[in-house]
Amino acid sequence: MSIPGTPYQTVSPDYFAKRSLRRYAGVFSLWALAVGAVISGHYSGWNLGLMAGGWGGYALAAVVIGVMYLGLV
Repeated sequence: MSIPGTPYQTVSPDYFAKRSLRRYAGVFSLWALAVGAVISGHYSGWNLGLMAGGWGGYALAAVVIGVMYLGLV
């Protein structure tokens, strides 16, 4: 197959095997991601949500998030 202006090469399957994506997200990486989400959420929007929804709204949201978490586990 030839397309003008774009050079292509045929490579062996080993070429792609060496360059495949590797799993990286371990327990520590996921923990760090969660801590970052909590810190950024605390400073960016949770205070505004507390004013709009009150403590009851936040309690309801915590219950919904807990149920969704249990659904994932």
